[in-house]
Amino acid sequence: MVEVYTGPKKAAAIRWVPSAEEATVVQRFVGKVHIMDHAILQTSNWTEYGLHAYSVNSDPYDPAVDAKMKHNHRVYQEIVKSYGFDYADGLYMANLQELFNEALNVHNLEWTVDKALRFIVQEKDNPFFLYFSTTLHHGPVPWGIREGKYWSSFNADPKLTGEGVVDTAWDFKNRPFGEFTGGAIP
Repeated sequence: MVEVYTGPKKAAAIRWVPSAEEATVVQRFVGKVHIMDHAILQTSNWTEYGLHAYSVNSDPYDPAVDAKMKHNHRVYQEIVKSYGFDYADGLYMANLQELFNEALNVHNLEWTVDKALRFIVQEKDNPFFLYFSTTLHHGPVPWGIREGKYWSSFNADPKLTGEGVVDTAWDFKNRPFGEFTGGAIP
């Protein structure tokens, strides 16, 4: 069951409240988050939430900036879990622009799909609830072309994510599904 309640900062929020039947179901959240106190979306409030600030023009490849982004993602994970989810990963705290970094204002569907697929394979023999929310239906428009390239989607840097820079660049087109399933397609 999903309920509306007053969150920790006295703002209306939504959280997952499992029934007795659902209590044994693993609940995971992947993707864009809108179930939180919206005050977190103002950088002036970040310290109250334990978040580390960085400049909108910061380079995510700078190790100090990337460390802040990774720290913030871990904080986001704990916030989402506080709303009743067992696990949260591959998070974008609201829309892309709320990452407050120009370089990260790009869609990385592959990153979130990877997180979701790994969970599905892990829990394939158990009942589970997966909430998956993509960023693609919000700006920047994924079909936007700049200098002949889909700058915010297909041609964006695949290592830029909601947790900063990651080591993996995804290639689902050339990546067999068996990699996730141990060789067998479910």
